[in-house]
Amino acid sequence: MTLPVHPDTPRVAVACGCALGEEVVWDARDGSLLWVDIENPAVWRHWPATNETVRLPLDEKLGFALLTRDPDRVVAGFKSGVAALRLSDGSRTPLVRPDDDPDGNRLNSGQIGPDGRLYFGSMDDGEEAETGRFHRWDGARLETFGSAAAVTNGPVVSPDGRRLYTIDTANGIVRVHDLDEERIG
Repeated sequence: MTLPVHPDTPRVAVACGCALGEEVVWDARDGSLLWVDIENPAVWRHWPATNETVRLPLDEKLGFALLTRDPDRVVAGFKSGVAALRLSDGSRTPLVRPDDDPDGNRLNSGQIGPDGRLYFGSMDDGEEAETGRFHRWDGARLETFGSAAAVTNGPVVSPDGRRLYTIDTANGIVRVHDLDEERIG
């Protein structure tokens, strides 16, 4: 016997089986969802209108993939650093890496702020040592800010663009930073 499904009942949109799927981004240009699988490294893209899904397998863990003006290119945070990633073939161009990050760290969670800068976190891949930090990159200069953390999440910019929220997940702490062109408070 088949039971009727209530129209408001959640359903699985894409049975992707991600080991650790995160950082979902909506691309209004083509009506697709983009997300990463951190533990089984891949970038996924799904078009709800056609139910088409594409998986781009990668050889290195990544924590985020953010849209750029070029629909075939994203800015992605890998274990080895930030890179421009081409979705059509998986080729990538390294952009920046936090020099002070230990080898056991990887990048996690990122966002482009209203100022056009990339805000992202680094973290201990084992989720234990407080070796992660938050970073801001403007394409030329990389800044590190905030307190050390084992697991970084966020960063999220407030709707008015004046504050940045960062999360130290392992310790259950949310920090609020004033955004300024010159420094992060």
